[in-house]
Amino acid sequence: MSSADRGDVRTVVVGVDGSDTALGAVRWAAREAARRTSPLLLVYATSVATLYAGPASAVLVM
Repeated sequence: MSSADRGDVRTVVVGVDGSDTALGAVRWAAREAARRTSPLLLVYATSVATLYAGPASAVLVM
């Protein structure tokens, strides 16, 4: 019986930042989620300055 059949599904969550280390973490998390038959949630966060800053952002400090 899988964890989903028992009703106690736990999501595997992993943070992603674009680095090689994060890619390794995503691979591990995907294998772990498959092993547990659990959902996998990838989380990525960035600052507002990164999203909305234009060419003048070289002087923007947050």
